[in-house]
Amino acid sequence: MIFVSIVLVVWMIFVICLRRRMSDRFRFSNALLPLVLTSYLVAFDLGTNYVAGAIPVLNDGIGLHSKFAYYIIGEDGWSLELFKRIYDYSFTISIILTLLYIGALFLTPKRSH
Repeated sequence: MIFVSIVLVVWMIFVICLRRRMSDRFRFSNALLPLVLTSYLVAFDLGTNYVAGAIPVLNDGIGLHSKFAYYIIGEDGWSLELFKRIYDYSFTISIILTLLYIGALFLTPKRSH
């Protein structure tokens, strides 16, 4: 949960800075794109962790095999079910953010030259 909070705080700071810098040219879709890309990066990383944990030949027990998994999952309670559930949440969030991004693109008014 701390990881999600940190990402959201950094993203909000990014949005505020982008809005100040771009003023009238600011588009929410421009601010949303880095969050979408980050969510897919994290989902891919968590998926890699789940797949690596699901193949017993690769492991001598269950372990974390990714960079973000330690910050998201923590140190306790590791199980394949937990890895799968967290990956599913992450992938669902990525899809929702993608749909929001597409919606923001459609709702963005066209600029007149």
